[in-house]
This record gives sequence, C-alpha cells and structure tokens, in this order.
Amino acid sequence: MDHDRRKLQREPTLVEGMVEFGRLRKRYASCLITEISGEGARIWMVERTILPKKFKLFVGLDDQVGKDATKVWRRESERGIRFEKHAAAPARLLSALLPRWSAA
Repeated sequence: MDHDRRKLQREPTLVEGMVEFGRLRKRYASCLITEISGEGARIWMVERTILPKKFKLFVGLDDQVGKDATKVWRRESERGIRFEKHAAAPARLLSALLPRWSAA
C-alpha cells in the first residue's frame, strides 16, 4: 500500500521551470512543473537529464531567485523534489511569479 507522506497537498499546474546545478560550472536544464506545494513539487524533465541530489529550481520564466531543492525520487522523466526552505503557498507563489496568469 502506498502512503502519501506529504504534509501539504500539491496543487496541479503546468508551469515552465529551470533547474540550476553545478558548483564551479553552472549548468541549466528546463523542466515542466506539474504539481507544487510549499514543501515541494513534481517536475518532468527529459529522461536523459542527470539531476544531482541538490539543485536550485526556478519556477516560471520570471523567477530571478529560485528555490533550493533536493531530489527525493525519480521515475523515468518525473522527479519528486523537496524545497529546502518552506515556500509560500502554491497559489500565492505561482501568482507572484506569473502575474499575467493570475489576471486570467
């Protein structure tokens, strides 16, 4: 039986994102954020993308700060991630990062 250990329910979404990793030489890979909460997210990436355990996730195209994240699981092209610091509630987070969507 599969038990969900999340404290906060993730909100479904389809938002472009970007991951940044590498200490000395920064590398970037695009992703699609399919679920998000204040604690973490589910992202979809090209299957051959190698994502390290720790990285930074930028939510949307306007995010200039990013969120420190840890990879928790991987299944084919999907990854489950946990934010290092608790983020704002997903609706506020997304509306702040994507003001053009919140007006619709």
